[in-house]
Amino acid sequence: MEILPYAVTDIPALLQNARILNGLAGEFYCVVKCNAYGHGGTECVEALYKAGMRRFAVSDMREAVNIKPYAPRGEIIILGATDYEAFRLAEENSLILTLHSAEQSRRLLESSCRPELHLKLDTGMHRSGFECDPKMILDAIGELRYHVSGVYTHFPRADSPDISETEEQLRLFNTTADALERVFGRRLTRHTAASPAFFRLPAGRRGLCRIGLALYGVLPGTLAADIGLTPVMSFYSAVTSVHTVKKGEYIGYGTAFRCGSDRIIATVAGGYANGILRCLKNTPCAVINGYRVSMAGTPCMDRCMFDVTPIFENGDKVRVFDRVVFFDSEQSVESFARALSTISYEALTTVGNLNRRLLIQGTF
Repeated sequence: MEILPYAVTDIPALLQNARILNGLAGEFYCVVKCNAYGHGGTECVEALYKAGMRRFAVSDMREAVNIKPYAPRGEIIILGATDYEAFRLAEENSLILTLHSAEQSRRLLESSCRPELHLKLDTGMHRSGFECDPKMILDAIGELRYHVSGVYTHFPRADSPDISETEEQLRLFNTTADALERVFGRRLTRHTAASPAFFRLPAGRRGLCRIGLALYGVLPGTLAADIGLTPVMSFYSAVTSVHTVKKGEYIGYGTAFRCGSDRIIATVAGGYANGILRCLKNTPCAVINGYRVSMAGTPCMDRCMFDVTPIFENGDKVRVFDRVVFFDSEQSVESFARALSTISYEALTTVGNLNRRLLIQGTF
């Protein structure tokens, strides 16, 4: 049997999380961009849609077209910037485009396409979106105002201990949205809160929310467990060999790990091509047979080595094919992300998109 690292997507856990969040937030956008944070875009959308979820947010047109067959009557919004070809596809497939800028507005006005639109306002992220100046926005979008059905923003520091800045950004957003609605003569769909703001800024829940990370059962600290969310992704590999390395010998490339005594080393499938990155050298980052073990040296492209000497010293063993846990419902992705010196978003998308994936199927 070929030994490879693999990510597991637990569909019943995803649906349970959706049910819990639906009870807290009401209807919300399921953020399934970037292959559903590495969990499998089409698989997750199909399950969520069958369970009754109807709103989905993606990054680009490619993702929108890919998931459309799995959510045929769903509302799909593209959060990223788009251009000419996307204008036509959005209109043909009843997709919502985000209008980010005056230049994008000009190009859309020059086309014959008039898809449904949501305006993106920049309240402090400074990544994309119109400045919160109603007159400037109205001048830029012209007749496109008749095709605008929603307005939204994104908070860059909603996970900060001090949420006063986010509260001010929400006030700025609402003031601008109110002004636009007065000119349009109709209410617009508003959405501001992603997962951090949803839990830390109750006022942000008054419109639609865009929930991504929490949908996949990941939140800082114990909050996810406190409200009953379950991690949807697990990341495993297996031992490919076990051998003894003598005192004074080096392990792996370079000289990052030198044996101070005879050591028992387990080689494990997967390396930096699988999201087990080189920054993990000599770091505790996995569990084998119930023991947290440290990387021995620097990960290779498709293999890595762990010092399992303490397991044998404790009277237990490690054998070929034994499971290696990088994260699951007990070993959090947050701890794996900390070992990587990054955040759970990056760990999930990197691991989920690079490795083969197994699905645990289930129903709502």
